[in-house]
Amino acid sequence: MSSNNQNTEPTTLGSYVQHGTGLVQETVGGLLGNENMKQQGTANIQTAQSNYNQLNEAANSNAPSKTTGNINAITGGVKEEVGRVLGNANLTQAGSEQRNEGNAEYNAAKAERVVEGAKDKITGNVQSGLNAALGDKTAQEQARAKAAQGDSAIQHNKLG
Repeated sequence: MSSNNQNTEPTTLGSYVQHGTGLVQETVGGLLGNENMKQQGTANIQTAQSNYNQLNEAANSNAPSKTTGNINAITGGVKEEVGRVLGNANLTQAGSEQRNEGNAEYNAAKAERVVEGAKDKITGNVQSGLNAALGDKTAQEQARAKAAQGDSAIQHNKLG
């Protein structure tokens, strides 16, 4: 006996897919003059944005932070050095662990920003192409700016 358990909770990927689907529906509906399809696309975009915002709020409560990571790395480094100077192996070890955890958190935060930048770059490029096809120069430029902002975030937060 098989069970058909489907996860009905929103996911980030699902939100992106729903948003993309909504963009296509809204654009095609507008091009074809199909108001129902256009409205359905708008509804999908709004639902996807709402789901994404909920997921983002939940994730941000536990999200890694570059600031917190730096503070822990510096504090750990100081503890490690003080422990070394005082000959306190426990303090040296605790400082080393805190420094490593801080560095890991900092790098995780950078990686998240690279992913967000990639999302913005891809979304901006897709929207720019759609707006170019529709002849909407203003929206096309705004989409290009979003893509450039995403690319900047990627470049600024590269690991290594």
